[in-house]
Amino acid sequence: LEGALLNSGQVLPGELTRAHLGVLVADEFLELRRDVIEAFRQPLDEGIVRLQRAKFRTVLPSKFQLLASTNLCPCGQFGLVGNLCRCSNPRRQAYQIKLSGPIMDRCNAPTKTGMERQLKTDHLKRPKMGRRNRYVACERQRIFQRRADSL
Repeated sequence: LEGALLNSGQVLPGELTRAHLGVLVADEFLELRRDVIEAFRQPLDEGIVRLQRAKFRTVLPSKFQLLASTNLCPCGQFGLVGNLCRCSNPRRQAYQIKLSGPIMDRCNAPTKTGMERQLKTDHLKRPKMGRRNRYVACERQRIFQRRADSL
């Protein structure tokens, strides 16, 4: 995640700087080492990344929105319908403790999801071509109406 300083003195920005003024998506966030997770604190607070090497210091911009997702346990099955998780409680706790309080304080909208909370899409079976055109027209109308209502 950090930028690289080459022997020539050239600075190559890392992922945090590349996401400047955008969104950084971190899938499987808790699979990162704890020190890497904690390294997100300064950029999230200050919007900058500081690089320091022996004789070189620089500051790079890194104002971004972090979209992090993770499972509740290493196997990814805990909390799902059927509860097929094979992880022990201590292993699951050790996994979840990587997400420290200071990092959680910087999360604006933590959300838990699982198979039991996913949208039911069985009723959205693909319509036949005749009905499909009516379906698309209705959906377009609904979207246009929602946009008009928000103005």
